[in-house]
Amino acid sequence: MKQIKLLVLTVFAGLLITSCKSDDDGGDSINSGKLVGEWKLVDETYNGTAEALDVCDLLTKLVMTADTVIQTFYEGANCGLTNSYTSSYSVSGSSLITTDEDGTYEVEITTLNDAILKIKDSDGADVYVYTYLRQ
Repeated sequence: MKQIKLLVLTVFAGLLITSCKSDDDGGDSINSGKLVGEWKLVDETYNGTAEALDVCDLLTKLVMTADTVIQTFYEGANCGLTNSYTSSYSVSGSSLITTDEDGTYEVEITTLNDAILKIKDSDGADVYVYTYLRQ
Protein backbone atom coordinates (compact mmCIF):
# COMPACT_ATOMS: atom_id res chain seq x y z
CA MET A 1 0.00 0.00 0.00
CA LYS A 2 2.91 2.37 0.70
CA GLN A 3 4.12 1.85 -2.87
CA ILE A 4 0.69 2.87 -4.16
CA LYS A 5 0.73 5.96 -1.91
CA LEU A 6 4.14 6.89 -3.24
CA LEU A 7 2.91 6.48 -6.80
CA VAL A 8 -0.11 8.68 -6.15
CA LEU A 9 2.22 11.18 -4.55
CA THR A 10 4.42 11.30 -7.62
CA VAL A 11 1.41 11.78 -9.85
CA PHE A 12 0.61 15.07 -8.16
CA ALA A 13 4.04 16.06 -6.93
CA GLY A 14 5.36 16.13 -10.48
CA LEU A 15 8.52 14.10 -9.90
CA LEU A 16 8.91 12.46 -13.32
CA ILE A 17 8.20 13.06 -16.99
CA THR A 18 7.04 9.79 -18.50
CA SER A 19 4.39 10.52 -21.07
CA CYS A 20 4.96 10.65 -24.80
CA LYS A 21 1.37 11.59 -25.55
CA SER A 22 0.89 14.06 -28.38
CA ASP A 23 -1.04 17.27 -27.83
CA ASP A 24 -3.04 16.58 -31.00
CA ASP A 25 -4.00 12.97 -30.31
CA GLY A 26 -7.70 13.62 -30.85
CA GLY A 27 -8.63 12.72 -27.25
CA ASP A 28 -11.70 14.15 -25.60
CA SER A 29 -11.22 17.57 -24.09
CA ILE A 30 -11.77 17.87 -20.33
CA ASN A 31 -13.66 20.82 -18.85
CA SER A 32 -11.05 21.89 -16.30
CA GLY A 33 -13.68 23.90 -14.40
CA LYS A 34 -15.21 20.60 -13.28
CA LEU A 35 -11.97 19.71 -11.48
CA VAL A 36 -12.32 22.58 -9.01
CA GLY A 37 -13.34 21.34 -5.56
CA GLU A 38 -12.44 18.72 -2.98
CA TRP A 39 -12.08 15.07 -4.01
CA LYS A 40 -11.77 12.05 -1.70
CA LEU A 41 -10.06 8.79 -2.71
CA VAL A 42 -12.53 5.87 -2.77
CA ASP A 43 -10.89 3.23 -4.98
CA GLU A 44 -7.55 2.16 -6.46
CA THR A 45 -6.77 -0.52 -9.01
CA TYR A 46 -3.46 -1.92 -10.15
CA ASN A 47 -3.51 -3.63 -13.55
CA GLY A 48 -7.26 -4.06 -13.23
CA THR A 49 -7.23 -5.57 -9.73
CA ALA A 50 -8.76 -3.64 -6.82
CA GLU A 51 -6.32 -2.64 -4.09
CA ALA A 52 -7.41 -2.96 -0.44
CA LEU A 53 -7.69 0.52 1.06
CA ASP A 54 -7.47 1.01 4.81
CA VAL A 55 -9.24 3.71 6.80
CA CYS A 56 -6.26 6.06 6.45
CA ASP A 57 -6.05 5.57 2.68
CA LEU A 58 -9.71 6.54 2.43
CA LEU A 59 -8.86 9.94 3.98
CA THR A 60 -6.58 10.81 1.03
CA LYS A 61 -7.90 13.89 -0.71
CA LEU A 62 -7.26 16.35 -3.51
CA VAL A 63 -8.23 20.00 -3.23
CA MET A 64 -8.22 21.65 -6.63
CA THR A 65 -8.53 25.32 -7.49
CA ALA A 66 -8.49 26.71 -11.03
CA ASP A 67 -4.74 26.09 -11.33
CA THR A 68 -3.46 24.40 -8.13
CA VAL A 69 -3.85 20.93 -6.64
CA ILE A 70 -3.11 20.06 -3.01
CA GLN A 71 -2.85 16.35 -2.28
CA THR A 72 -3.02 15.19 1.34
CA PHE A 73 -2.09 11.70 2.61
CA TYR A 74 -2.79 10.11 6.00
CA GLU A 75 -1.35 7.05 7.74
CA GLY A 76 -0.35 5.71 11.13
CA ALA A 77 -2.28 4.49 14.14
CA ASN A 78 -4.42 7.61 14.34
CA CYS A 79 -4.31 8.48 10.62
CA GLY A 80 -2.35 11.63 11.42
CA LEU A 81 -1.58 13.91 8.53
CA THR A 82 1.71 12.71 7.05
CA ASN A 83 2.20 14.76 3.89
CA SER A 84 0.57 17.49 1.89
CA TYR A 85 1.87 18.46 -1.55
CA THR A 86 1.00 21.44 -3.72
CA SER A 87 1.46 21.59 -7.49
CA SER A 88 0.21 23.78 -10.28
CA TYR A 89 -1.71 21.98 -13.00
CA SER A 90 -3.11 22.36 -16.47
CA VAL A 91 -5.36 20.27 -18.68
CA SER A 92 -4.66 19.41 -22.31
CA GLY A 93 -7.23 17.18 -23.99
CA SER A 94 -7.74 14.41 -21.43
CA SER A 95 -4.30 14.89 -19.84
CA LEU A 96 -3.80 16.34 -16.37
CA ILE A 97 -0.33 17.87 -16.22
CA THR A 98 1.11 18.80 -12.82
CA THR A 99 4.20 20.92 -12.27
CA ASP A 100 6.25 21.80 -9.22
CA GLU A 101 9.90 22.53 -8.42
CA ASP A 102 10.81 18.89 -9.17
CA GLY A 103 9.39 18.83 -12.69
CA THR A 104 6.30 17.90 -14.69
CA TYR A 105 4.13 14.79 -14.65
CA GLU A 106 1.23 13.76 -16.90
CA VAL A 107 -1.67 11.38 -16.25
CA GLU A 108 -4.95 10.71 -18.05
CA ILE A 109 -8.37 11.75 -16.78
CA THR A 110 -10.65 8.89 -17.84
CA THR A 111 -13.81 10.08 -16.06
CA LEU A 112 -14.82 13.54 -14.87
CA ASN A 113 -18.35 14.49 -13.98
CA ASP A 114 -20.11 16.27 -11.13
CA ALA A 115 -19.43 13.38 -8.73
CA ILE A 116 -16.51 11.24 -9.98
CA LEU A 117 -12.89 11.84 -10.99
CA LYS A 118 -10.90 8.86 -12.34
CA ILE A 119 -7.22 9.19 -13.09
CA LYS A 120 -5.16 6.62 -14.99
CA ASP A 121 -1.40 6.51 -14.54
CA SER A 122 0.59 4.21 -16.80
CA ASP A 123 4.08 3.25 -15.68
CA GLY A 124 5.50 0.99 -18.36
CA ALA A 125 3.28 -2.11 -18.44
CA ASP A 126 1.67 -1.21 -15.10
CA VAL A 127 -1.59 0.73 -15.03
CA TYR A 128 -2.92 2.39 -11.88
CA VAL A 129 -6.42 3.87 -11.70
CA TYR A 130 -7.47 6.14 -8.83
CA THR A 131 -11.13 6.98 -8.26
CA TYR A 132 -12.17 10.06 -6.28
CA LEU A 133 -15.61 11.30 -5.21
CA ARG A 134 -16.44 14.98 -4.99
CA GLN A 135 -17.02 16.09 -1.39
